[in-house]
Amino acid sequence: MTTTHTTARVSGKQAAFLAAFARNCNITLSAEIAGIERGSHYYWLKNDAEYPAKFHDAQDAGIDRLAFSARERAERGLVKKMFHLGEPVIDPETGGQYFERSYSDVLTMFLLKAHRPEVYRDRVDHQITGPGGGPVETKATLTVGGILASPEAMAAAAALLRAVGTPTPDNRV
Repeated sequence: MTTTHTTARVSGKQAAFLAAFARNCNITLSAEIAGIERGSHYYWLKNDAEYPAKFHDAQDAGIDRLAFSARERAERGLVKKMFHLGEPVIDPETGGQYFERSYSDVLTMFLLKAHRPEVYRDRVDHQITGPGGGPVETKATLTVGGILASPEAMAAAAALLRAVGTPTPDNRV
């Protein structure tokens, strides 16, 4: 299906898409609700100078709704009606259906990390040490003509060069 992006049609469709996105933070679902192709959103991002700011505002509103929902679940919990063998469990005290309230420790931790990262963020301390906690030992190697030279051979070669000077065509071995 080919989409024609006309100015008159786009503003109404944009408004519908952005309103849906502010509620659900999902591009595909918002496009379906607004009656547009998913690609229209990306077209507007690229070709409409005002649209990215409008989309950013809708995204902020949607994220605020998600944060509110997370806070509600973390603080007030989620009510779960209880069933046994497909039948509702009746609370003998109230005569109504029995329910349990479950809280989300994971959502609570995410909210704490978001709002107090200095206290609740994940911390990793990497320290690299050598044997017994001492310094890390490093070894330099030299390859001469495809042959690996040991540190002793490198020291001997350096001493030889100091003794005879820099090789020239006349003093090469």
